[in-house]
Amino acid sequence: MTTDQVTDLKAKGNAAFSSGQFAEAITHFSSAISLDPSNHVLYSNRSAAYASMKDFDKALEDADKCISLKADWPKGYSRRAAAYVGLGRIPDARSAYEEGLRIDPGNAVMQKGLHDLDTQATGGMDMASMLSNIFKGGNVMAKIGADRRLAPYLLQADYRDIMEKIQANPELMKSYMGDERIMRTFLVLMGLDVSQYPGEGGSHEDSPMPDVSREPPKPEAKPVPKAEPEPEPLDPTSAKVAELKAKGTVHYKKKEFDEAIRFYEEAWEASGEKEITLLTNKAAVLFEMGKFEEVVQVCQEAVDKGRELRADFKIIAKAFGRMGKGYEKLGQLDEAMKRYSTSLTEHRTADILDRLKTLERQIEEQKKKEYLDPAKGEEAREKGNDLFKKADFAGAVKQYSEAVKRNPDDVKAYSNRAACYTKLGAIPEAIKDCNTCITLDPSFVKPYLRKAQCHMLTKEYNKAVDTLTEAKKYDTEGKHTYEIDQAMINANMAMSSALGDDKSREEVVKKAMQDPEIQAIIADPAMQSILQSMETDPRAAASHMRDPKVAANLRKLVNAGIVRMGP
Repeated sequence: MTTDQVTDLKAKGNAAFSSGQFAEAITHFSSAISLDPSNHVLYSNRSAAYASMKDFDKALEDADKCISLKADWPKGYSRRAAAYVGLGRIPDARSAYEEGLRIDPGNAVMQKGLHDLDTQATGGMDMASMLSNIFKGGNVMAKIGADRRLAPYLLQADYRDIMEKIQANPELMKSYMGDERIMRTFLVLMGLDVSQYPGEGGSHEDSPMPDVSREPPKPEAKPVPKAEPEPEPLDPTSAKVAELKAKGTVHYKKKEFDEAIRFYEEAWEASGEKEITLLTNKAAVLFEMGKFEEVVQVCQEAVDKGRELRADFKIIAKAFGRMGKGYEKLGQLDEAMKRYSTSLTEHRTADILDRLKTLERQIEEQKKKEYLDPAKGEEAREKGNDLFKKADFAGAVKQYSEAVKRNPDDVKAYSNRAACYTKLGAIPEAIKDCNTCITLDPSFVKPYLRKAQCHMLTKEYNKAVDTLTEAKKYDTEGKHTYEIDQAMINANMAMSSALGDDKSREEVVKKAMQDPEIQAIIADPAMQSILQSMETDPRAAASHMRDPKVAANLRKLVNAGIVRMGP
């Protein structure tokens, strides 16, 4: 026998039962019983399946077997009672419930079952009240004597004695439900038909005196509600384990780690090494103590044991998560990432997902740092320069990219790659490299010129002018004065030409209106007010131009062809 097989068959049986496939459930439970015939839970669940198929004899047989295997387990008595109800043996069902309640007085299921028997027999009336109404009063004996079926019982001294006791305390009726004479008396006094009993019906003269020693007959079986076989844990946590675990947690919160570990280990042994959460708790303590190698070892043990016992996937996920934290602290980031990924496949949690993403970024940054080598970066840049001269722009991009990886602060590599991208028509990539260059070294003029060239190619002449103006500011030594001035002349001429032609102007304005910076200027309420005042009074422009910020915004709008100034 293997525990895994039994657990698997039991799970299949429970699933079949839940979906109403009772015959299939019985097959699975029976297979499990053949592997583990001493498992009382399996007999309990199969009893419920038989009861659902209205095979109450077999349901009772399994319930009896369950009780014989574990007499102190209250659910066995609940199963027995359900089978008795199905067989119509109400007094026996009552006895089964009462016996189970003696073991577990607070069992809500059996309390309800016993109460249902009372309400079923009384049509919903409280049992105590109903019994009081029937047996109280001095005319009870007279009613018995007047009934041809009950009168013979009055000749029996023990019957009269029982009836006197019940009259004095109607609650005692429950204790005598197994006596056929008392049961018949009860039914007659309630005014119910008792013709189903032997000796009733036919001619009055042939009615023999009831045989009080005979076992009560089995009336027609009544339908009973389906009894759900509640899954039972194979190894329920004992009170001792729970107590030790709680003590360990108290010491953990107090940061008394040695004591916490001692209690968790004692609880682990007391559980028969089956309560996996005790191992993950121990790992948490070891983590706080900085014993990360032991954290990994204990969590691996939790995973292995959990797999063996088919533990909840959430517990397995927690063990993998804590193992990942241990590896992370040990600096073994690749191993940590593997454990976090496995944890998420078992059970997805926000905490482990965040850790995995953070760790991926860390690993990426670490790889980038390990790859840094400025000397090799310069070597790659020189190779790129040679390829650029040969017009192998794609090959040059590859070398410049290698140079950037080796030395992310090399502005010349970004600037040269931007030139390659421009030649290849990859304008957005070229502008991105220019911006990176400018961020790293704002005084480096070359990227401004390359960026202005990109804006010229996209006919964003206003942006080209702005970029060249910025370049002129940083060309303090005048090394690029001629180049900047020529580019500025070209940009202004292109802009004038475009603005002079209605069709070209419309295209320029349309493109400019897509620029977020232009959109922000136009949407500014202050600028809207200024533009309106200039429209009604052109002379107002001179006063507004004294404000540097307003003047810069107006120049942008003029260069974009949106605003015209002058005669």
